[in-house]
Amino acid sequence: MKRIFAILLLIFAIIGFESNAEAVDAKANFVAGTIDESNILGDAETTSDTFAVLMGTYANDVPNAASRVVVYGGACSRPSACGTREIVTISASSCTGTSPSRVCTLTITARNQESTTHSGDWVAGSKVDFSPTAGTFGEYAPLDSPEFTGNVAIDATYTSIHTFHEDNWNEDDATWTMVTTGPLGHVTGNTTTVTATNTEAIVAGVTYKVTITGTGGGATATYTLGGITGTTIAASGAIAITDYITASTTASMIITPSNTCTVSITSITIEKLTDATGDLTVDGNLIVRSPVYLRGNLYLNKGTVTYPSLSFSDETNMGFYWNYEGQIGLSIAGVRSFRFLNYGFIIDSLAAYIKWSDTDIVRLAANSLAMRTSTNPQTFSIYETYTNVSNYEYYSLDAGVTTADTLTIQALSAGTGSANLNIALMPKGTGKVYANGLIVRKNSSISCVATVCTDVPTSESIYITTTGTDTMTVADGTTAGTRRFFSHKVDGGQIIITPTNFSAGTSITMADAGDTMEIEWNGAKWDMVVFYGGVLNP
Repeated sequence: MKRIFAILLLIFAIIGFESNAEAVDAKANFVAGTIDESNILGDAETTSDTFAVLMGTYANDVPNAASRVVVYGGACSRPSACGTREIVTISASSCTGTSPSRVCTLTITARNQESTTHSGDWVAGSKVDFSPTAGTFGEYAPLDSPEFTGNVAIDATYTSIHTFHEDNWNEDDATWTMVTTGPLGHVTGNTTTVTATNTEAIVAGVTYKVTITGTGGGATATYTLGGITGTTIAASGAIAITDYITASTTASMIITPSNTCTVSITSITIEKLTDATGDLTVDGNLIVRSPVYLRGNLYLNKGTVTYPSLSFSDETNMGFYWNYEGQIGLSIAGVRSFRFLNYGFIIDSLAAYIKWSDTDIVRLAANSLAMRTSTNPQTFSIYETYTNVSNYEYYSLDAGVTTADTLTIQALSAGTGSANLNIALMPKGTGKVYANGLIVRKNSSISCVATVCTDVPTSESIYITTTGTDTMTVADGTTAGTRRFFSHKVDGGQIIITPTNFSAGTSITMADAGDTMEIEWNGAKWDMVVFYGGVLNP
């Protein structure tokens, strides 16, 4: 998965450079000049011959190294639109003079490096474009693996939509202060925001270039533009921020200070990117050998299961695609395996499972799901409350965890969790609860001590061993329908059992082994349900 997201970032960065021919040939992207009359490029000139180029007002010289130039008609606006052009490989250059009369003399290595062959002299005034500082020659010439040394930048055209002036900020001279053109400063002791007014509204989906300069103080501040958060404004030192933000809303720039922030902002610019400028179009493959950093949005074609939009060079049928149904699919070996939807996700593989290092959730068959990990017992828990690991209420279903070879349903609590938690089986209407086997009640065996037998209220069945003339008190129940069963198991005397509230009398005396009784709480008193042996005392 990490590889997929790494490739995604790379493709996003590449697509972010997509362009048209005009942008590639723009003067801002090239070092340009014209053939100088002192040494024109004659038709017969060849390897080791030279020709001169008048650099005009352009500041950059032709590199004194192997490179290529394109020469084209003086009446043409750009090479790609010029039917008369030639690509020349040069080995070196030497430049003299100052702008606008600076001239560079180029030494020829080879000519006619394009598929067409030019004939005739290139006279004074013919245009020359040199090694691009941005863009590529591929738009107008099939060059053989051109390489460019150093950084390449493609500048777009921007329109300023903000003037840094007190009239364009809602500062109140109490929390924020500003006089005419600044600086814009925050007064410590509050977190009041300040908002910019622009010459035109922010548009969602449009990219803006934001610059902020000034001096940080006290604590940091943050800002948003179009609902997107930019670089944090530092708490100290010089501030020099340049952000490219693609707005997601129409909100203007909003600066939010920390309480102790005393920032002083000397300049803010907001410039809107002009669409279809600063782009790069590549018809072939674009290979990047180092990390790619994306500061804008990434747009991919929809792709298919067989050819995902985002895939791997050695596994082109593995990756992500959009299936036209509002779903992002994951294809593995050309087979749809997983889909993300706006309400969840779908696992398409019939052999799929969700795996942790120690727990698996597995699809066994149609309509059948399991939780398993080799031979390890499993537990599933449902929480009613959870504060922390020491404060909770929950119910668990475990297979072999509490008791081997036993499915256990139990309630647990800790901290402020209730000490009494119920588990209910509640059929509807005439529905029943079936048990295909014996039901074993929770039971306790007790022996009377010093003529007293202590009841165990949490046990449904009590088996008693008497040691003399013993007594036992049964407290009131808490829930109507609760039953209790008592058996005189081992005869060492007799026992008198006295329910606190008893509808059938006052007590029961069990004198012989095998005497039993069962009582049920009706909400106010215990009723007799079963009575065998013994004596019912009125």
